[in-house]
Amino acid sequence: MCEPILDGVGMDHGRRTLEDLAAWEERLMAAIPEHGFFEERIPAVLEARLPEQWQEIVEGYAALIDDPVQGVEALRRAVFLVWYCFNEPMALTGIGELPADVRQQVLARVDRQLASGQRDEELQTMLRGYGPGLPFDLHPQFRALNAYLAVPAGRQGPDASLGPLAGRGALGKYWNSRGHPL
Repeated sequence: MCEPILDGVGMDHGRRTLEDLAAWEERLMAAIPEHGFFEERIPAVLEARLPEQWQEIVEGYAALIDDPVQGVEALRRAVFLVWYCFNEPMALTGIGELPADVRQQVLARVDRQLASGQRDEELQTMLRGYGPGLPFDLHPQFRALNAYLAVPAGRQGPDASLGPLAGRGALGKYWNSRGHPL
């Protein structure tokens, strides 16, 4: 069984940096069992307290989204983790259900950004990759976000290339696994 990785639990979210959170993500991803049936993996994930720690990480990113230096990237990573928890099983990611208020905060920020016309081409490319569906369709109140996802790719301009993916935690690992051109 895995030992809990608790070096970040209980820290003041405002003191974490993108680098701290990405390093913590890397340690959690390394603790996810690589073999076995889901029924065997889930107890190991729970014993290591991975879902609670992923929650702390998402809360850490959400706490940074207003930061003038780290906010743009923190939002990208938070949106990814909110989407990922709905689209991949906990036995493979270690990510359990995230708090509704944090999901709401993150998706509301993306919605406001899209509604205002504020462009983040990398985030918009990522959103296209996630596509419509969960968790976005659970929040019809986010009209700009859902309208953006409803338009087929290419209709709002070409997708941007993603920046370097190293050091970006699970987001980087996911996009690398998709073979996204850099």
